[in-house]
Parts: sequence; C-alpha cells; structure tokens
Amino acid sequence: MTAVIYTRGDLSDMRDRLKEIAPILGGYFCRGGFLALLYSIYMAVKDILRKTRRSFDVAVAGSRARTARRSLKSVDTEDYFAEPTPPYYSQFASANLVSDILAKKILATDDPRWRSFGFKESEEYEFWSWRLCGLICMKMVLDAYGVAKGETIESLTRKGVALGGYNKRKDVGWFSAPLVKLAKSFGLNGKVYRVLSVETIAGDVLSGGFVVASVNPNVIRGDKVSVPEDERGGHLVLVWGVKVRKGEIVGFYIHNPSGRKKSSQEKAYVPIEQFHSAFGGRGFLIRAK
Repeated sequence: MTAVIYTRGDLSDMRDRLKEIAPILGGYFCRGGFLALLYSIYMAVKDILRKTRRSFDVAVAGSRARTARRSLKSVDTEDYFAEPTPPYYSQFASANLVSDILAKKILATDDPRWRSFGFKESEEYEFWSWRLCGLICMKMVLDAYGVAKGETIESLTRKGVALGGYNKRKDVGWFSAPLVKLAKSFGLNGKVYRVLSVETIAGDVLSGGFVVASVNPNVIRGDKVSVPEDERGGHLVLVWGVKVRKGEIVGFYIHNPSGRKKSSQEKAYVPIEQFHSAFGGRGFLIRAK
C-alpha cells in the first residue's frame, strides 16, 4: 500500500480551515444556525478529503514514474510508436485551414468541408469545432483499431456528451472519465490519470498504448515558449510515439488536433523541454484489451 504523505503546508491548511469553525460554534447554536454549522463542517471535511486524495494521487504517480524510469534505462536509443498507426484528424474539417481559422481570418464555417463531420447546422459545427480536441483524439484511436465504423464526429460527440464528457450548458470539458467510458463502449480498455508524469506516458507508449495528454495549446504548437504553471493544460493531444536516447526521454510524437501546419499536426515531434512547458500533468490511457 502506498503511504499518503502530507507536507507541513497541507497540515497547516487543514488546521487553519478547521480553526475557522471554532470561534463561531457558540454563535451558530445560539442563533439557531445549526444547518450553517453543519455546512461549514461539511466544507472543511470535503477540503481535507480533497487534499488527502491529491496527496495519494501524487504518491501513486511518483511510484509509477519511478517504475517507468527504471524500465527506460534498458531501452535502446530509438524512436518508438504505439500500433496500429492512428490516422490524423484535425478538429477543424480542413487541416490546411486551421492557421487561418485560429488567426480569425476566416470562420470555421467558411471551411467548405464542415459537413463532413456530420453536423447538420453550421452553427452547431462552429460551436463544436473549437471544442473537439478530446473527441478527435478518441476518434483517431478508435479508427486506428477499426472499432467505430460508420461513426461520424457528430455521432461520437453526441455519445460523449451523453456520457458526461462535455457540459454544454456550462461550456466545460472534455472530461477524461467519460471519454474512457466511450472507448470502453467500443471494446477498448482505458485508465484515467489524475496525476500523470512524462515517464508514465513514455512507458505506456512503449507498451503499445495511446495517451491523451492535457497541454497548453499555444506552447505545444510553438506559438509560445512557456506559460504560468496554472495555464498548462486545457487542450488534448494524442501521444503515440516517444524518442529515447541512452535511457532518457528526448521527446514525444503527437497528433495535435489544432496544429497550425502539417509539421505541428500529424506525427509532430515535440522536444521534452517544450512538452514539459505545455503539460498539465493529467491525461488518460487507451489501449486494446
């Protein structure tokens, strides 16, 4: 069993959170604010549990990373790719128009191929095209294994939303667990990583898996060199290749649904330093059973 490790800062935060409740206990009881008291206790406990789970996730991720690092030491200097080779799809219907669309020179619906995604209305395609990164990654993996014949981007989007993958009302997503459920509905296996290391990504690719990783879109495309740590993530890419040199990870090969040009779209090579600067430390694994 992996030990849960708290830092002094974690314990101090927990103590301070509980201290907030103590001075107002009497007042709540006197004024009949018992429900408010219960709510305060609930929020304090919820905060402690969240930090406990985070500490556990970090510990597990660290253990996985160490195991993967040891395995990498015996790997020859080479480029390795998961199989079968996934097709490349852009989250916009025409990959050659992505640069103009991102620069707002044209609308997504100016793309003459927008109907190829299966959407009936241009407004619906316009909405989803900017938000399809996670779903497109799934489509590439599903088609690599040939398990989603006849499925369009629109039909997969519908199924993903029905599983809770995207909250259209709040305009947030895609969420990892529902996308893994979507993959399983087509007979594949998957695993969500709440905390993910580059070593684990490399290990999964070396063992034949596809990893969907959360990265900053501007850094991964090369538009920016770096962003603040809290801006890493937010865009999903498919990692399916790794370059190893003398047992060390040198870089990854990715399919990026929103790459501006071919060199940053299909089988795009990303040096490990650039990947680190973009990576949000989250993702999920998809592989055959």
